[in-house]
Amino acid sequence: MSILLILLRVFYLAISATFGWLAYNILFHPLRKYPGPLLWRASPIPRILSRWRGSTVFDAHRLHEQYGPVVRLSPWELSYTSSDAWKDIHGTGNSTPRKPLPKNPLANPPPMSGEPGLIDVLDDEKHRQQRQLFNQGFSTRALKEQEPLLCKHVDRLVAAVQSRADQGSEVNMVDMFNFLAFDVMGDLAFGTSLGLLENTEYNTWVRVIVATIKVVTIRIVVFYHIPFASKILPLLVPKSMKAKRDAHMKFAEDRVRERLERKTDRP
Repeated sequence: MSILLILLRVFYLAISATFGWLAYNILFHPLRKYPGPLLWRASPIPRILSRWRGSTVFDAHRLHEQYGPVVRLSPWELSYTSSDAWKDIHGTGNSTPRKPLPKNPLANPPPMSGEPGLIDVLDDEKHRQQRQLFNQGFSTRALKEQEPLLCKHVDRLVAAVQSRADQGSEVNMVDMFNFLAFDVMGDLAFGTSLGLLENTEYNTWVRVIVATIKVVTIRIVVFYHIPFASKILPLLVPKSMKAKRDAHMKFAEDRVRERLERKTDRP
């Protein structure tokens, strides 16, 4: 048997399997009775493209207006707009509290830094321990203590916008609110402001974070729909990118170490 004939048979087998899978998703899947666009019900590709473009919220809103309160966004995903669905899915039972739904490891891949944080940690006990540590910073007493610090940065935001207005310059409010958010987070986490509102521009560390948000989203989409990619893609990361990642992490670690060594009782 020639190699060409073998390849043709493999090709036909793959095509047949694909069409069979699409037909199953439309006709026999447990979610087959839920409404949604045909392509979205048959294949995850439209959903992947929607998340890749960053238009998931707008696409879901449009589809809900067309199909109603429940829409099938992919062969195995449903979207609800009814508030009753929240209690049914995430709420408590009649007698005993319902355990939180387990996080999907494909949608929460291991972080590049190695140690999962509050958002992506999969173990419920570790998540509880981390949440308890964070709760101390969001108590009523802690928030009152932090109010002067927050007001200081808000005043800087107002001053920066006013300065641009006096000069007749355009103001990118997305950037301004990013500056405010990172200055506040930096002040609380590192004990010192990052100075973004004062300089009205991103520093290298924050610029990397902003640029990484889209990359991380795409990474999650790829790992969720193509699980084996989580084993392959990390091996393909260039050394230069790994070096930048390590430098980024070192900056944060150094700032945290300095904060811990600094004797202060401020929030």
